[in-house]
Amino acid sequence: MNALLYGLVVVIWGTTWIAIFLQQGPVAAPVSIFWRFAVASATMMIVLVALRRLRRLALRDHLYCMLQGCCVFCFNFWCFYTAAAHINTGLESVIFSMAVLYNAINSFIFFGQRPP
Repeated sequence: MNALLYGLVVVIWGTTWIAIFLQQGPVAAPVSIFWRFAVASATMMIVLVALRRLRRLALRDHLYCMLQGCCVFCFNFWCFYTAAAHINTGLESVIFSMAVLYNAINSFIFFGQRPP
């Protein structure tokens, strides 16, 4: 099951270059990122409400989720959108899909968690 999930993550994150390539243009990278995540957030909210899986969070938890989202996604994507203007998006896709490996390595280094 872990291999299947890993493969799915690599395929999904590995095709991110398509969205990044299509969003390159006259619009600034932060604007593209904002709209990409605004649409994704609205879609996720609709799915959670429809499935009745939406949970209430305390204000502190909302702030933590917002900080985590900015660090893990927004700043990360800003760097990748900026890089896409200077390198091939295929190379960028390979680098981006390796984030899963870096997460496993960092989990081992910082938390002592062995990869499954």
